[in-house]
Amino acid sequence: MKAETLNDWLQLVGLFGIMASLFFVGIQVRQTQAIGEGESATNFIAITVAAREMLASHADVWAKGCSGEEMSVSDEVVFAQLYRTYGQTSFLAWLAARNGILEVDPGSVTKAFAANIHRYPGFASMGADWRNWEEKGLNERLESVFEFDAAVSLRLAELKAVDPDPNYDVKWCGM
Repeated sequence: MKAETLNDWLQLVGLFGIMASLFFVGIQVRQTQAIGEGESATNFIAITVAAREMLASHADVWAKGCSGEEMSVSDEVVFAQLYRTYGQTSFLAWLAARNGILEVDPGSVTKAFAANIHRYPGFASMGADWRNWEEKGLNERLESVFEFDAAVSLRLAELKAVDPDPNYDVKWCGM
């Protein structure tokens, strides 16, 4: 009887040991996830700062492009890259907000992007050119990109209904 009792106690201790190790693994997984989310947020902030610095360093081209002014071919190339950088940064912000990495409403990101399309003629023209290029099958798109585009398009339709003839101040383009 003593051997059976000892065996039962050893099994019970072993069970508690397994439960304790699973508990600590759970804590470690949560810590690793929190660290990963923090690193993602930090990386996103660094990308955003770099994009803003890029816009600021080409402010003259950005202003001309947003307002739809005539530009040289080289300025058009720069504006296209600036537009793409702004678009990608906006998409990443939306994705990070949607996934809970950034404490921002994902709707605020799509609203800002749609407002830029709505208010700035050059921005709208570049967006139309970009969509035309994508529709020719030159760019594979992810499901999340379609979701972002749908949210922007929905907000853009709302803006067109509410504000059919927007006034714009080019200094706010990209904000």
